[in-house]
Amino acid sequence: MNNEDQRLTPKLGKHLVIILIFGFSIPAILATLTGAFEEAYQISTVVSSIATVVLVYVTFRYVRHTDQLVEETQQARLEEQQRQQEQRKRELTALRRGLLHEIQAGDDLEFFDENGVGNGNAVRRPAPTTIYEQNTDRIGLLTRQEIDAIVNYYTLLQKFEDELYLRNETNRGKVFRLVTTPAKIQSAEDEAIEAIKTNIDGTD
Repeated sequence: MNNEDQRLTPKLGKHLVIILIFGFSIPAILATLTGAFEEAYQISTVVSSIATVVLVYVTFRYVRHTDQLVEETQQARLEEQQRQQEQRKRELTALRRGLLHEIQAGDDLEFFDENGVGNGNAVRRPAPTTIYEQNTDRIGLLTRQEIDAIVNYYTLLQKFEDELYLRNETNRGKVFRLVTTPAKIQSAEDEAIEAIKTNIDGTD
């Protein structure tokens, strides 16, 4: 029985009760008017019994229909939750892969010595940060280990770039030791890569 049939069942049952009552009431009324009280009583008893059976059936079908609607609603909600979880899993996997690729692309650190001196005194970003900057609102969806490692890595990159700019503006041509050294960034890079790879391996 489809949903449409199930919705019609309670209505049909109620209509059937009404038809039975009116159908049997007419003979009962006629019997009463003609003085056949015993026959009228028997007809009324039959009508009452049939109406009770029909009402019980209608109530049963209505309860079954309601229970089925509840089950279907719960199933639909569960399927939607599963769909959303799968979608979120795919999005997080894509985010992890993007961040991993970007962090691994930070090879420009090799062109700086321990003091941050590169080719000439021009300030340049030592590693790409586009994916991180475009997804700062989604980083919080990752694990705590990933968040700490990734934020630490990109924070050090920014500090490194700020210190390079400061050095070139105020200490051009002079010896200047950076607080945020390439070695620190490299260590943070390794930690971020390890954290991301661990969770990618755990979800694939």
